[in-house]
Amino acid sequence: MALTGLGFFFALGVKGLGGVLSIRARTASRELSGALLEDMRQELQGYRALTGLEPDQLIVVGFVTIAWNLLERGIEVLIALTAEWKDPIGDFVTADMGNVTKAQLLANLITHRITDERLREESRSVLAFFDELRNRRNNLIHATMDWDTADENKEERPAHTKRSAKAGKGAVIKARIDCDLPALRQLGKDIELCYEAWREIYFKMHQFNYFHRHPKPGDDAATLAHYLHEIGPGTYENIAQTQIRLKALRSQSGGQCNTQPQRPPSQRKPKARD
Repeated sequence: MALTGLGFFFALGVKGLGGVLSIRARTASRELSGALLEDMRQELQGYRALTGLEPDQLIVVGFVTIAWNLLERGIEVLIALTAEWKDPIGDFVTADMGNVTKAQLLANLITHRITDERLREESRSVLAFFDELRNRRNNLIHATMDWDTADENKEERPAHTKRSAKAGKGAVIKARIDCDLPALRQLGKDIELCYEAWREIYFKMHQFNYFHRHPKPGDDAATLAHYLHEIGPGTYENIAQTQIRLKALRSQSGGQCNTQPQRPPSQRKPKARD
């Protein structure tokens, strides 16, 4: 989860005495960071009784919480770009909008505006991945420590469950949420992957808009496809990795790889028939 390009930035400054001082400064910085991290772990030990989580788990949960905000901002920027709204119109529309509604709005804009089939499918895949992450992140954030479930399974560590009574059947449904460190780290990596895929989609959307604003004689669908997918920063590997990861997640859950955002179940009661 390192900041891309930061190592390259430092490498440019390593020359002579300045380079030696830079290396020493970075070494001291790492030592200080390590000491601060150890102090943080000691302090976080005090939250174990309240959360049921170890310090390293809490650190990753903090990353997930902050990194998710980047994804939320990313979808807002993509909505404005796809709709070709100038500042601050996009923010007027999306600033107080829920994530499910944002995903549905972007899906509609993609279908309405994007004529290139590959870009349309890639955008839908990344959007579906975002929706998958939204569900996983919500489950994590709303899960609470549950000793009853742990005792039922004769476990020494508390379980974490999310409760729901939306079905209206007079019963509470408890879903167990995996808060083990490997699962938390994987969620963090998936959020980072989605963010990088957002950036690639953004670049293609920008190219798409430019192509249509500045048409040239002889431009056709093949020219647009070449312009979008063969000219740009690298091979767009994050989009491809997102599509692979999405299929893996859907196969694990037993569901189909649907590339449309999922709508929450309706709470309306069926109308009585005459």
